[in-house]
Amino acid sequence: MKKLKYFSILLLCSLHCLLLSGCSFQKKEEIVWYISNPHFFHIEDAVPYEDLSSERFDLFNKRLEELDIPAKVTFRYLPDMDMSSDESDSITDTYKKSLDFSAHLIRTLKEQDPQADIVPFSPMEYREFVALDDSLASEKNSSVLDSLPDPIWNVNRINGKTYQIPRGSMPLSDTIYSFSASFLKDYNLTLNEQEITSMTPEEVIDFLFPYFEDNRLLDKKYYLTSADDLSLGNCNYYKYLPLLRGFSDSSLAVDRENGKIVNLLTTEEMLNNLSLAQRIYREDLDIHTELQTAVPVFTIETITTLEELTVSTAYSDRIRFSLGKRYLCPSIGNGVLNTSSNQQLAIEVLAASMYDETLSNLMIYGVPDKDYTLENGHAIYKFNQVISSVGSFSPVGNNLIAYPNEYEVTDKVLVSEKLLEDESLLLPCSNFVPDVDDTTWEQISGIAAICHEAVFTAESEEISDLNTFLKEQNQKLYDAGIESLLSGIQSQLDAQKED
Repeated sequence: MKKLKYFSILLLCSLHCLLLSGCSFQKKEEIVWYISNPHFFHIEDAVPYEDLSSERFDLFNKRLEELDIPAKVTFRYLPDMDMSSDESDSITDTYKKSLDFSAHLIRTLKEQDPQADIVPFSPMEYREFVALDDSLASEKNSSVLDSLPDPIWNVNRINGKTYQIPRGSMPLSDTIYSFSASFLKDYNLTLNEQEITSMTPEEVIDFLFPYFEDNRLLDKKYYLTSADDLSLGNCNYYKYLPLLRGFSDSSLAVDRENGKIVNLLTTEEMLNNLSLAQRIYREDLDIHTELQTAVPVFTIETITTLEELTVSTAYSDRIRFSLGKRYLCPSIGNGVLNTSSNQQLAIEVLAASMYDETLSNLMIYGVPDKDYTLENGHAIYKFNQVISSVGSFSPVGNNLIAYPNEYEVTDKVLVSEKLLEDESLLLPCSNFVPDVDDTTWEQISGIAAICHEAVFTAESEEISDLNTFLKEQNQKLYDAGIESLLSGIQSQLDAQKED
């Protein structure tokens, strides 16, 4: 009898312990999370649409358990580059294939794997995602709203709604004139920032040209510049918002000053850019006839390094001058598919990856002591990894709350919040993305390919008459239906402004 009583007490105690630790024994639901760059996690043998394995993924799930989130995340590989082109394809065909692949990335994924829950956000396919606003305002997820400053949320909305959680990299863009520090030292050249930043790119080239007049490749290590180095295929982002997010050379853009959809090949800015590209090619300033092992003396950067966020010892090989036109631009992030069978749990997992410092540091830097060490408050990778002073390139995690990398200042949160205080950084039309059906997309991608080929030609061939060339290109765009396309998208933008 005593044994039976003892057993009953033991059983009750065991049940009591189970109830107290009930969360640990909740049934875990599988959440499938797709990432596009497994190389970041040192995974070299990834197979498209199949599971990925890594110690940090195991630790990620262990941390979810500690947070009482009843999910087990399976990470899978989403290829984000088109590999179908071959040598027989024209420049236009190759570009169009790449554009179509990227624009239908999520649709293709859904066909390949209906189980997918969390995926890299694709702005042109935003209707494939769940609008997150209500879910993020709930008690269990609201911490994520405080993990990013309001301006980051604001610039990443599309037509008034939140479809992704940005990864926390500083979304400030600027136009920077950048110069080779070693060239300036070797040739004892001192630059006056005020004078240099008041020059056009062509005037900067004129200023530097005397050093290269007799020899386009100095000391076998310096050339003046190239069209690519000056981002001449792009236009003035501060004035023109590319209609296709992520595709700067699409020919279609919103003129921020008047809210009109424009064909960039008809703008003065693009004409000046292509004219300069022709000069660079004709005068061989980019040493395109030689094997390039040299560095450019003059470049223009539009994905920038922000001085305020950068430690003084970083990027010492370049001298940078800002042109003083900073603005907020959309970030890269992740969203939850509207076909997910477990949307609310997927949102909870995604939110946790952004508000929890342990998860962010794990996914950005890896396993402590194995993948990185902490030195003077900075996380130092033990293996080669591309970093910048505006965050890492991990597909998962919040750069803002993670440890600073060796290029970032230690008080990056306070500095970032200060940088984002200026409300004028959010430029007009920043949240606009058009709705397009398959027929309209065919028009858009065809028009973008025509523009891409025109820019490529101007950068790589000598054109006898640029004005005639541009008239021919614009005729191609007209024949492809650009006028009706501009009108249709303009109607969408006008309707959004009225709302």
